[in-house]
Parts: sequence; structure tokens; C-alpha cells
Amino acid sequence: MVGTTVEATASTPIPFCRSAANPDPTDTLIVSDLHLGLPDSRPRDLLDLLHSRPFGRLLLLGDVFHGPSFRHVGSEGWRLLAHLRELGAHQKGKVVWLHGNHDRKLGRAIASLLGIEGRESFHWQQSGRNCVAMHGDCFDEFICRNARFGQFCSDAYAFCQRCLAPRHRWLNRLDAWHGKFMKLGNEIAEKAARHAATKAFDVVVCGHTHEPLLRRFDTDGRPVAYANTGAWVGRPASFVSVGPNGIALDFMP
Repeated sequence: MVGTTVEATASTPIPFCRSAANPDPTDTLIVSDLHLGLPDSRPRDLLDLLHSRPFGRLLLLGDVFHGPSFRHVGSEGWRLLAHLRELGAHQKGKVVWLHGNHDRKLGRAIASLLGIEGRESFHWQQSGRNCVAMHGDCFDEFICRNARFGQFCSDAYAFCQRCLAPRHRWLNRLDAWHGKFMKLGNEIAEKAARHAATKAFDVVVCGHTHEPLLRRFDTDGRPVAYANTGAWVGRPASFVSVGPNGIALDFMP
């Protein structure tokens, strides 16, 4: 399997774009890793994006909440959740929520808050291409093998953000360093692309790593476009859109 950078040629399944300069109202807008409850989560900015940017479908790609305690969500987080519930009620299928490793055990509570049931993956067709989205933790061997330790690290991270690091800068650097050291972004990208190729998907979108990324893979002569949404914790936040103009990765400062 060979991966290329975002400057891929026109032979990619859906052309890559650094930014969707002219968003289409039929776009599938994909966001992941909101981690509501963390001080660095950005629900107000995401709400502004949803009000200002046209889209036909919204995919919440997991980790909507950071942990089981909702008392840290805050007023802006609750406003975002109310808007998501309204969107989902207004048109069936407008909002799709996929499980992430942080919120999978909260399935019933989140389904009640959003008014929609969660799922592990979502398949759709866009511009004649077969697309699939999933959180991506299923490709993370460490998390799969060490779920309890991963939960401990998650709780410790939240505690440090709330109590030990008022500006969180060293925590953000530590989180970025951990991702690069573990090479998690590349690992999940390669495994997700391989999985997509075996299932005859042209596009696969994941979250989980907090590392925004666009790559093209060729495996056994079949091209697969891979995108990672990044996260809505810290700055910049990032999101992916898939539509008539291609697959785009955008950032919010």
C-alpha cells in the first residue's frame, strides 16, 4: 500500500481540496472528537459553523463527550446539543452519530440527548462514490488491548486540564507529541484504507487521532481517499466535507 500527500492528481476517487471555498448544500459535513466537558472543547465555535455553513447531512464521528460526567459540559455545550437535537428532529437522517471510544458506554444517554441512535459506521454515496465513515478506534491496537489504561489516561488528562494547567498549553503539546511518537495517524490511515479497499469503498473518513489528514492510497490497483477530521479541542479545530466539489479539509482558527 502506498500513500500520497494531499497534492494528489486528478485520478483520485474524489479530488482533494485544502478548503471547500464554495460549500455545497448537499455536502456531507463531518466533525469528530468534540470532547464536551473538557475546558478546551469548542462547542460555541462548532455551533457557529453549523449556523453559517450549508450542508445536507452532518456526521458526528464519535467522542461527542469526553467522559460520563455531564456536569462539566457547560451552557455552550448544552446549546450545541439542543441544536443538534433540533436538526435531527427537523429531517430524518440530517444528523448521524457514530460511537467513539469515549462515548460508546454512554450510548443510551447520548441517544436520549440527541434524539438519534448511535451506530458503529455509516455508508453513503456521494457524487457516485462509495463512502464510509467510522470513529477509527477499531484500528488502534493499543486502545483495543488496553481499554482500562486508556480510560485512566483519559480521566487523568481531563483532571489536568481542569485543575493543573489553566492555559493547557503543555497538555496540548503533550497530546500532539504522543500522537507523533505512537505514529497513530499513519497507523489508522493505513488500516482504514486497507479496510475500505477490501469493502469496495472509494472514500473512508475517521476521527480519533486528533490529527487532520488527507491522503490517497493505492492498494492492489484500487485508489482509496482517506480523510481524518481532526478534533474540536484546542486550536485550530478542523472538519471534513464530502460533496460535488470533492473531499475537503477545513480549519477554524
